[in-house]
Amino acid sequence: MLFDDSALYIAIDAQEPHPGLVRGFLTRRDESSPSDWVSVLIDSFHDRRTAFEFGISPAGVKYDRYWFNDTNNDRGWDAVWDAAATRDDAGWHTEFRIPFSQLRFKAGASGALGFAIARTTAHLNEVSTWPLLARSASGYVSSFGELQCVVTAAPKKRLELMPYVSSQVATTTVDSSNPLVKSPDPDVSLGLDLKYRVAPATRPDAR
Repeated sequence: MLFDDSALYIAIDAQEPHPGLVRGFLTRRDESSPSDWVSVLIDSFHDRRTAFEFGISPAGVKYDRYWFNDTNNDRGWDAVWDAAATRDDAGWHTEFRIPFSQLRFKAGASGALGFAIARTTAHLNEVSTWPLLARSASGYVSSFGELQCVVTAAPKKRLELMPYVSSQVATTTVDSSNPLVKSPDPDVSLGLDLKYRVAPATRPDAR
């Protein structure tokens, strides 16, 4: 793990004695699949109640989610971050770049963050974590370990705009007596995601 003024960098070596058993299915972002996964969880506010999770599969599929009230999570939360995955004869490997702008910090924070790493091994149906996040525990984020001495710049009010374009083509059987239906029927949508940091712990999203 390394950090600079703008981001946290994490490299994980997921060794596997039988590399042919590593599974990675190509899906859309945030979709679940019976793949291997590695994820990083960061309680940047260090309240042991909230956290941000960033995960990737050997196929390079990414997901992220927000944890709140210790054990609840929202997979609809999306952030701007980078990750890559590679395979070799020893297993597979990941690298993460998580910008501090996507996290939330307390004013005058001590430099300590709640921190955990989870690895899912699909062919064993096994989840390994550091530290141990036992299924029998009453909490989840509250069980994280600690990453110390991470110095970040003072949080700033920040406006982030992300325009996007989506398209689709619908096909259907056309009734010649209905002039209002055509096939194929293309459609294009334009949109904008907006994020504005009002306070260190508050950042409303709009779409």
